[in-house]
Amino acid sequence: MKKIIFTICLIGLFATAQAQVSITPRLGLSMPQGLIDNVAGNGFGYGLDLDYAINDNLRVGASFSQHRFNDEIAGFSFNMIDFSISPITASVKYVLPGAKLRPYIGLEGGLYNFKVGAAGFNITREYWGLAPSLGVLYPVSERIDFFANAQYHIMYVNETIPIADFNINQNIKFVPVNLGISFKF
Repeated sequence: MKKIIFTICLIGLFATAQAQVSITPRLGLSMPQGLIDNVAGNGFGYGLDLDYAINDNLRVGASFSQHRFNDEIAGFSFNMIDFSISPITASVKYVLPGAKLRPYIGLEGGLYNFKVGAAGFNITREYWGLAPSLGVLYPVSERIDFFANAQYHIMYVNETIPIADFNINQNIKFVPVNLGISFKF
């Protein structure tokens, strides 16, 4: 029994020693899609990813980001309605084998905080959502990668949200295109 426990501990220690943690701050353009595109113009987003490399190709982690949109009606921006979406998600990424340029596919899922502010009132709701993603890692050194990705976020809205004379009663979708630097430890 002691030999089995010792072997399991040794394997766990070896796996931990080989593992790699990366932190990736990112910035990007966030583009609303579908129904929300009628009242929100392109926005700005930022975030932070924390990944744990299980092996050379598979990474799991967590992500936090915030995306802000201002309204746009008939091409005019009145800044009367502000949208803010903050996903807090778990993620999995599969990095395709490659020499220098390493593309990946991924999926995030978790809690999305949705805030709307207009004409002196605020609405805050939480919904579940998913975000498939495509990205690329470009190694600059052994510990630093340039990072770029595009995601397709879908927030599953299960109610009608009234905003002045406008109702949101469909899933909310947006596409951020992000750039960042991944620091590996």
